[in-house]
Amino acid sequence: MKKILTISILLHICFTAFSQEKFFRTSKAKVKMPIVAQKLTQQELADYVKSNFKDSAIPTDAENVYKINNILLSYWDWPVNTGEPKRTLEERKNLTLVSYNSFNKKHGNLFKDIEANIITVNNIKYLIDKHSYNNDVYIWFFSEDRKINSLLGLVQFSKGNETEANQVLNDFLKTVNIDNY
Repeated sequence: MKKILTISILLHICFTAFSQEKFFRTSKAKVKMPIVAQKLTQQELADYVKSNFKDSAIPTDAENVYKINNILLSYWDWPVNTGEPKRTLEERKNLTLVSYNSFNKKHGNLFKDIEANIITVNNIKYLIDKHSYNNDVYIWFFSEDRKINSLLGLVQFSKGNETEANQVLNDFLKTVNIDNY
C-alpha cells in the first residue's frame, strides 16, 4: 500500500525534477485558514491518518498540515528553478494523466476516478489532480510557476466527504496570495 502512495507522490514529482539541494516543505504563501482549521503536528497527523485512512500521501515533514472537520489539507512551496525544463500546466496535466494510465495498465486499475483540470482562482492558475484509492480521495493542487516557487498541496478525505472537501479546497484557493513568489 505504501508503494502505491509512493507512486502517487512520484507522479507529482514528474512535474519537475528535484534539484540536488535540500527541499523543505514550508511555504511563504499568505493564506487565511478557517476558524475550524486545526494545525496538526507530525504526531497528530500520524495518529489521525492511522485512525481514519489506509495511508496518506501528505509528507510527514510538511509544516502546514491542517484538519478541517474530516478533511486534511497541506501545502508547501515547490521550487521553480530546479535546472529542469519548465512545463506549462497543460503539459503537467497531460503528463499526469499519462502517468496514471500507464501505472494502472501495469499494476491494475488501482487509481480510480482520475481527473485533471486547470482552473483559475484570483488570477492564479492551478492544476487540480484528483484520484481515489480504496475509499480515500486525494486532490493535488499545483499553481502555475512564479519567479521562485509554485504552490503545491494536497487535500485528503474519505469518499463520503467529497462535497465538503471540494468546498474546503475552493475556500482555501480563494485566500491564497503568492505575490511574493
